[in-house]
Amino acid sequence: MKLKIIGALSLLNKEQKKKFNLITFSFIMGSLLETFTVYILYLSFKLFSNYNSFIEEEPKIVNIFNFFGFKQDNLIIYLSLFLLLIYLIKFLFLSKLYFYLFKFIND
Repeated sequence: MKLKIIGALSLLNKEQKKKFNLITFSFIMGSLLETFTVYILYLSFKLFSNYNSFIEEEPKIVNIFNFFGFKQDNLIIYLSLFLLLIYLIKFLFLSKLYFYLFKFIND
């Protein structure tokens, strides 16, 4: 199996190998971004379901918001905006990644 992969990569020229490595690294970053968004979504559901237990069970998240000067009373709003921002960043990143992937495949 390993020999087949190495054989397939040997068909690429130097420029294509650089692009392939960049796309592979970008896919890894995209996977990490997907994982982070699932975690933020989990925190949002937890916050919406029971606000008081969220503050007790997730003191690190509350401390991060307090560090940046956000009021604890508006935690739901700030976490919702953060969730939207993360999903927007993820959408833009993955859109650009797939654009370059299809461009790489078609060249």
